[in-house]
Amino acid sequence: KGDTNRSVPPLRALESKDFRFLDSVPLSEAEMRGKRGPQKTSRRSSIKMYSDMKFLCNFIEDKAKENGYDVDDLSPENIRRMFEVSAELLKSLLKKNQRGQEQGRWSSLLPRLRKHLKAATTTTTTTTTTTTTT
Repeated sequence: KGDTNRSVPPLRALESKDFRFLDSVPLSEAEMRGKRGPQKTSRRSSIKMYSDMKFLCNFIEDKAKENGYDVDDLSPENIRRMFEVSAELLKSLLKKNQRGQEQGRWSSLLPRLRKHLKAATTTTTTTTTTTTTT
């Protein structure tokens, strides 16, 4: 449904071209903090950011479907419940810093999630193959 008051369309309606404006937006000082190398002053490609966002949204939606939630019900309460289903796994993929606090960065969480899902798929495929052959 998006936010009609602020003219924000629903994420489902967005395409990669809708994110292209980000390529021309300079990084703030806070965003440059901790970045090194030749890409210190450049932003990640908007197409990659769109792909990551879409991947995360699809993951949350798939987890919600697995747990019997109606993904077509876009009420704030239902969306919050759908997110909470996947939040525990997402939180477990975050690393803790020296003070024991979780450090969540978009750029580090998604590769860990992809790796986790790939390992789970490989394990499922191996188990299915072993069960089928015996």
